[in-house]
Amino acid sequence: MILGHGDDIYTHGKKIVSNFSSNIRSGQDLSTLQEHLCAHISAIHSYPEPDASSLVELLAEKYKVNTDNICVTNGATEAIYLIAQAFNNTQSAIIYPTFSEYGDAATINNHTIYWSASLGEVPQDARLVWLCNPNNPTGTVTDKNILKAYIENHPSQYIVIDQSYEHFTLRDLFSIEEAAQYKNVILLHSMTKHFAIPGLRLGYITAYAETLARVAKYRMPWSVNGLAIEAGKFL
Repeated sequence: MILGHGDDIYTHGKKIVSNFSSNIRSGQDLSTLQEHLCAHISAIHSYPEPDASSLVELLAEKYKVNTDNICVTNGATEAIYLIAQAFNNTQSAIIYPTFSEYGDAATINNHTIYWSASLGEVPQDARLVWLCNPNNPTGTVTDKNILKAYIENHPSQYIVIDQSYEHFTLRDLFSIEEAAQYKNVILLHSMTKHFAIPGLRLGYITAYAETLARVAKYRMPWSVNGLAIEAGKFL
């Protein structure tokens, strides 16, 4: 979906005083980030790393996993489309109501889509299961123990867990280190939501190395620009 997400402040021609059209933390002081990016503006004169490798290395060190467990993307949205492409012509179960991009990405990659109100309603022949946790827009958090039991009881299904709002809850969620042990778990993360930088488009996927390799081979080079990489490293 190109249009329809909200946060379309560029269409109004007026100063926006309060913006409730997108789930982004307001009131963030980004002055130090802005100063850092101004100091590194020369990055725009060269191509960035094709795979954001320097940021991958920092994330791997931070979360105590290997670099082949992490793939930096142009926001979580690029990750969603890469996953749908990597599993094209399959069966996707989407736990709804939720973020529209799962359905859009599945549709353009010829998935058969099942709309399920809970994990208990997911058909057995689903190949991919899409779950936003905490969920956008309802805020629902699926208990980690319930998720873990489902994952272990359905080894032939890949469970895509979008944790873009993981910093907005005190509930226990899958850690990156935990999830990397399961061949059928793919976690999505958003620096956009955590640090309120939607204009920079920055996110990442974490998964079991072999699983992530299947997704990452569909990436285009330089999908994450040099200033976004620099921002990610600074943050």
